[in-house]
Amino acid sequence: MSSTATISFDNPQQQGFNLGLYDLQGHEVRSYSVTNGERFTVDKGDLQAGVYIFKLSGPTSYYGRLVIQ
Repeated sequence: MSSTATISFDNPQQQGFNLGLYDLQGHEVRSYSVTNGERFTVDKGDLQAGVYIFKLSGPTSYYGRLVIQ
């Protein structure tokens, strides 16, 4: 099983984004700065198995879920 997960998103202007990763209770468990590009790789590291919500905010906001097994 992979120890990373990749989040892909549209970013034609190559602008910066902030990525927040939240547990289902709404607590932020990780935050990252995404400087450019259209993908970001999250190292699962010590995250416990479960479902997480991510919010990618910048010129446009994206939301999604990440499942850790």
